[in-house]
Amino acid sequence: MSEITTPPTARTDVRPGTPAATVDRPPRTRAVGIGLAVTATVFAVTMAFGGPEASDLTERIIDLTGLAFQVGLFGLLWVMLRTAATGTGRVGRGLLHVERVVLAVASLWSVLHAVVPPAVQQAPWMVALDLFWPLSMFGMTVVGVTVAVVGRWRGLLRWLTVAGCAWFVASIPVAVLFPEGQLVGVAYMIVGFGGLGVLLALRPGLPVRD
Repeated sequence: MSEITTPPTARTDVRPGTPAATVDRPPRTRAVGIGLAVTATVFAVTMAFGGPEASDLTERIIDLTGLAFQVGLFGLLWVMLRTAATGTGRVGRGLLHVERVVLAVASLWSVLHAVVPPAVQQAPWMVALDLFWPLSMFGMTVVGVTVAVVGRWRGLLRWLTVAGCAWFVASIPVAVLFPEGQLVGVAYMIVGFGGLGVLLALRPGLPVRD
């Protein structure tokens, strides 16, 4: 007696080319979380020693730890892009691509400012590149707000993302207006971006793509 097999019928409720629901790769997301937590904390600690009276060596160390933090942000943006955290449309994904470009220019400044002579640090083109540092952090604020509004990332991850990414707009004015305000920025960086990294490291399955 021969066995007759019937192939499964094709689903008609899924459009051609529609990706199946998947969970982001936990090992990679965990690595991103660890990297963000470590680099944000190290950068925050070194920032505490910066300021007008800091030595040239100290400022260059801050540049390098800032560069490490920027690498951590690239990892965060990668997870957001993979999971469409800012939305599945062109605008949401385009926002992440624009932020990566601005962050890349800011990272270039970090590298150059850490190695070039003091005279070159004050060159007009270096000053122009320096503008991309605050622009990149303001861009992260916009990204964080967008993540919260879109709501694809949920629960604590959603709100810690918007809170952490608001570091620039929340802490910089305090640092400018108050003598001890710089410490607020240091603490905010550790709790905000550092805390977000810890959450991604402990719960790498939270960001989902559906």
